[in-house]
Amino acid sequence: MSASNEADRHRTYTRVSLAADAKRVGRLNVVLDLLEVENGRVLDIGCGPGVQFCGHAGNHRFTGVDISAKALKHARENGYETVMCDLARSLPFADQQFDVVVLSDILEHLVDPLALIKEAWRVLRLDGYAVVSVPNHFYLLNRLRILRGSGIILPWANHQEYEDWNYFHMRFFRWKSLCSLLDRSGFAIEEDLTGAFFAPFPRPLALPVLRHCLAAIRSLTRFRWRDLWCLHFLVVCRRCRV
Repeated sequence: MSASNEADRHRTYTRVSLAADAKRVGRLNVVLDLLEVENGRVLDIGCGPGVQFCGHAGNHRFTGVDISAKALKHARENGYETVMCDLARSLPFADQQFDVVVLSDILEHLVDPLALIKEAWRVLRLDGYAVVSVPNHFYLLNRLRILRGSGIILPWANHQEYEDWNYFHMRFFRWKSLCSLLDRSGFAIEEDLTGAFFAPFPRPLALPVLRHCLAAIRSLTRFRWRDLWCLHFLVVCRRCRV
């Protein structure tokens, strides 16, 4: 791919992803509602336009980190302090500086997500919280799409513009693998909010004649409910070692 084509692809991805992120207004308000943090310092890693905590803009001091200047411009307009940073490198912050560190839908974009989450551990205060969210490519309906030959790309409109070889998700998580990543980086899950992203059945499968069968399937798969029925994994973590 030529340099000009690559630049065009990056501009297209930035435009599409910003448009998608802008629709996530208040998406994570419920998380800060649950945390025992007042007037805290919140680091939003890969913050995009800074809209996910709009309900708390006046209650905390938000710092947003992103590699996109356009995204950071929007984040500043939404009350964020901003720092441009390549997330493949160390975060430009001192140890134990933040009360809350947010990694929302960013780990799947990285070659080395473990390195970034260790950095999150480093800059988080001893009694702080880490909020981690990653998409689940393996929920039941996407598994059926994979069996049909559609590939691992999620069926959202802004994802369908890409192919397997240039897809912007580089890492793929199951519940067990996310737990392993958090454990290796020194975090323990304190609260699991994954159920907030429970996947509804599509309308063709919601016909009354099938509802009882689907309820039975859901019951039989309850030990794998996160992997099969949720679109994202969302957890609140605490540091489990010094």
